Amino acid sequence: MTVINIRNEQRRFLGTKAAAAYSGIPAGTLRSWRCQGIGPKFYKPRGRALYDVADLDEFIQSGIRVSSVRASREERNVYLPAG
Repeated sequence: MTVINIRNEQRRFLGTKAAAAYSGIPAGTLRSWRCQGIGPKFYKPRGRALYDVADLDEFIQSGIRVSSVRASREERNVYLPAG
């Protein structure tokens, strides 16, 4: 698990601003996504939205895509045995 160092403490959970800095997703986008029910998982103990670093990493990884040009080139190079 990746843990960032904030104020010389290792933290598993990050507030919205720290999560934005960690993920590169603007804080306003994270807030909007929470209202829409999309985006990374979050927890809201005592009314404050917190993001688990592992959930942020998982969300970022789920968004990794291969460009359509690269994918189409790779599809053409696939060997399909005659059947």
